[in-house]
Formats: sequence, C-alpha cells, structure tokens
Amino acid sequence: MSLNYRKPDAYDPGTGSYLDDLDWEADFQIYEWRRSGSMDLKVLALHRDGFRCRKCGTTVTWETSEADHIQPVSQFASFAESHSLNNVQILCDTCHEEKTYAK
Repeated sequence: MSLNYRKPDAYDPGTGSYLDDLDWEADFQIYEWRRSGSMDLKVLALHRDGFRCRKCGTTVTWETSEADHIQPVSQFASFAESHSLNNVQILCDTCHEEKTYAK
C-alpha cells in the first residue's frame, strides 16, 4: 500500500483563496492565559487604531501596548458583550498604567 501525498499549492497572493493575515500566524497562546480570545481582539484593535495609543497618540507596537476595556467588564451582563471590538481601545503601557492605578 502506498500513500499518495501531494504537496500544498504554492502561495499566490491576490487570488482570494487565502484568508487575510492580520498577524494570525503568530502564536499568541503564551499571552492569553487569562482571557481566551483576547489576543485576537488586540490584533484587530491595533490595526483599527493605526498602531497608536488612543489617549496620547504615541506610536505603539504589540509589545508596547495594551488592549484596554473602555467600560469595565463588570458593567456588562455578558462576557461576550464586554469583549466586543467597540469596547476595546489600544493604550500605550504608560497610559494603561495611569488608567489602571487612577481607579
């Protein structure tokens, strides 16, 4: 008995046969040990906010930013509603720290 494996098709950009890649290939499992799915939301928010802090406008990267809930999770009836893209903003580490400790 022989197995007939064929190699994968070559990458052909612009054909529409591949999903858009918003850094999905990176392994974010390390970072999302507290809230499952939160790293996907951070990637989307980073792209939406143009890699800038919403408070001070500083240019940020994945490592120098935090995905911040505009309204606290505790104010929502469901966990899913609180984790919508409309309730998440990108803040630089400094602004996020100021917001966290101002409470």
